[in-house]
Amino acid sequence: LPILPVQQVAKHPNDGRTIFTDASSKTSRAVCVWREDGVWHQVVYTEPSRSVQILEAKAATMALSRWPTEPLNVVMDSLYVYKLLVAGEWALASSTEIAGMLLNALQLRSAPVFPVHVTSHSGLPGLSAEGNSRADQAAQALLAAVDDRNITPTTARAVTLHRLLHCGPRGLAVLTGIPCAEAKEIVAACPHCAQ
Repeated sequence: LPILPVQQVAKHPNDGRTIFTDASSKTSRAVCVWREDGVWHQVVYTEPSRSVQILEAKAATMALSRWPTEPLNVVMDSLYVYKLLVAGEWALASSTEIAGMLLNALQLRSAPVFPVHVTSHSGLPGLSAEGNSRADQAAQALLAAVDDRNITPTTARAVTLHRLLHCGPRGLAVLTGIPCAEAKEIVAACPHCAQ
């Protein structure tokens, strides 16, 4: 595969869609989230037994590939993936799987992308922090549990209650009436409590 110059990496923010990416080795998920018309959307990819770096790169390539003709701002908390994207084609020309994934996704784009690195769990206000938090929750499966149409109202209430109080599994089970095993899954999926 010949190495083509990567002209698509912009030096300044684009006037376009902003996508937030994240991944979790614990849940084997790579996710992209974005807000459109005031509603948050997500795309999730799951591949068990993959490293978090590969999943982070997969999340970035999903964003790059989903809108190849639109200018994008892609926000990520993976410094490794961010540095590969901004370093240019000489870094992406290496023979690693991650670099190959990113280079391929960039070469298929006709519109520019502006990569943005944010520190995860910063707690700062604003769209970047909110989007990064949403991506983190989706990667950890909290949003997936709430957004699933087959979820019971009791489980949805338990997830919401845990988001507010961050109570332990036993307390969550007692307060909501869900089984302890289900409460443990909800707590384990929380990025703040599962550390």
